[in-house]
Amino acid sequence: MLDSCTRERNEFHVPKSSPLGYARLQARESKDDVHFAALLNSTGITLVDMERAESYSISALRGPSFICAWASVPASSYRVHRTGTSLESRTLFVFANAGQVHVGVDGRTVPLARGEVSAVASGSSTIELVAAGERTEVILFSIDLPVAGRGDSGSPVEGITRLVDPTLNTFVFTACYGLAQAPAPVSKATADTLEHAAATLARGLLARMAHLQEPDLYLASLRHIRLHAADANLTPVSLADRFKVSPRKLQLRYNQEGDTVVSAIRRSRAVIAHSIWKQDPSLAASMIASRSGFASARGLRRALAEFPD
Repeated sequence: MLDSCTRERNEFHVPKSSPLGYARLQARESKDDVHFAALLNSTGITLVDMERAESYSISALRGPSFICAWASVPASSYRVHRTGTSLESRTLFVFANAGQVHVGVDGRTVPLARGEVSAVASGSSTIELVAAGERTEVILFSIDLPVAGRGDSGSPVEGITRLVDPTLNTFVFTACYGLAQAPAPVSKATADTLEHAAATLARGLLARMAHLQEPDLYLASLRHIRLHAADANLTPVSLADRFKVSPRKLQLRYNQEGDTVVSAIRRSRAVIAHSIWKQDPSLAASMIASRSGFASARGLRRALAEFPD
């Protein structure tokens, strides 16, 4: 989200995106709030209010499907405008590491204290962000995940979901902090690794959040499939083990919905494959199969024929 300018020696410059679609933003201890506001406006974020002209720092990395930004800001408030932008299809994670952050959407506001994280589901509603502490340190991680099944809302979580899990939150915050500080990759292999790592971090958080939201076996396991379909090791047996039920009991629950576990896994993998193919039509079928969880290009083609986009 914070990706349109970069600062070096107290001056801002338009970043040059790499051929791989990456760009860096970095500003350290700047007090130029005019440039700060202009920077945010150019990315769909409006600086609503900043109490004092104090310094702020930002470090961010933008990739083809994500932006990860670390920021240290004074008391201030912002709006994230998503309508008609790429942000509509993205899930936004907000991590509070110092101070307090209020995250609001559709009339609901969730306060985040240090160590807490919230996920805002994809959609067109404007997001309100308030850095309530005298000095707030926050990470914003915005990512587009092709995890939704047919007829689904497009996200494993709805509205705003807060996760209070010190172990998981600390781990993911540390990983996202490193991602926000990383230089833009110069090789496609490194870029692919970063994209995969970013998606893995997001899916891990969403899986935990979805598990808390979904007590029903069918809905909970379906969410798990949509998050982990790209894992070639996901099978009906491993899924049943994950929810501590027998494969037969799991399948009986799917039968009640006119579905099968095998079909649900193949369906979600087809969704991921379609998304990958749209992003890079030049990729070989074997590569797309590997990235979307299929054992072979043949299996991929059969699933795409069964579940056309």
